[in-house]
Parts: sequence; structure tokens; C-alpha cells
Amino acid sequence: MSYTGADEAWATWVAAALEKAGRTVSLQVWDSPAGTNVVVWINEQMTAAKWTIAICSPAYFDAHWSTYEWAGALAGMKLIPLRVADCPLPPILAAAKRRTIVRMVTQVTWRYARAGALIFGGSRRCSLLAR
Repeated sequence: MSYTGADEAWATWVAAALEKAGRTVSLQVWDSPAGTNVVVWINEQMTAAKWTIAICSPAYFDAHWSTYEWAGALAGMKLIPLRVADCPLPPILAAAKRRTIVRMVTQVTWRYARAGALIFGGSRRCSLLAR
């Protein structure tokens, strides 16, 4: 998943939900070793990932590195935009398959089960990235 530090709570929530649903997730805040060249690490994760989820919010679209990540994933047809705030998507993302989680549901079990089903149909690997 591609996300900004401002959206780290969303990214970790989605990652936990996907892992609980049996998916394999790579999340920078959890998996990037200290001292690693972050740009190289992100490239490796995006290359290995079947999908990259973009946690879309106003902060995400204001962040410089986010553009590189979503554009790279879109070019490889491996992008799933996931809106976590009411914000417009760049016009080029209008054609991409996207999901929206703007309102939270209070039933935790429903959220975890639903997140896995909403985001992925049958793929088991995704990349979750941040700056």
C-alpha cells in the first residue's frame, strides 16, 4: 500500500485486516529494516507485489513521493485506489478500479472481514508503502 505518514493509522488498519483475511502484506512501518535505502526497498516491494493499494486522502495527494508510487503502480496495472477521506482523485485515476472507506463501522469483526473482501478478490500479495 502506498500511503503518507498522516494516513499511517489507516494503512496499518487495512494491513491488519488483510493479514487477518489471509493476505500477505508488506508495510513500510512494519517491514522496512532500519538503515535501508527506502527508495530501493519501496521499488523491491512494488515489483514483488501483485497489487499496490493507495490510501487516498488529501494528504496523500499533497505528498511528493505518493505520485511516483501510484503512477508506477498504475502503469503496471497493479493499483487499487482506496479512498479513506472524501477527496477528489486525479483525473487519470478515474478509470482505475477503486474502493471507498470513508465511514467507519463500529463492529470490528465486520470491518476486518469486509476489508479483505472489499480490497481484493483473489490476490494474496500487496505492497503497503509510506514516507
